[in-house]
Amino acid sequence: MRDVLFKKLIAPGKGYEEEFINEGCFHAWGSCFEDDGLTLVQYSIAIIEDKQGFVHEIKPSNVKFVVEPQDHNFEPPW
Repeated sequence: MRDVLFKKLIAPGKGYEEEFINEGCFHAWGSCFEDDGLTLVQYSIAIIEDKQGFVHEIKPSNVKFVVEPQDHNFEPPW
């Protein structure tokens, strides 16, 4: 799934793929990191939302979001 999303992200001259086009919807790309205790891995994700900011779908569907610690001295491990 990550490879497919990455290929969609870099589609020559387009910046999007037709499968994400729905009336009133658009998509944005972001990155997430998984800490397996040894390494950090970067994934490409698609966030499909409408113009009001309602998120309709996130691909891949097994992405989990976490809240950063509220400690202002928190330093990301990467």
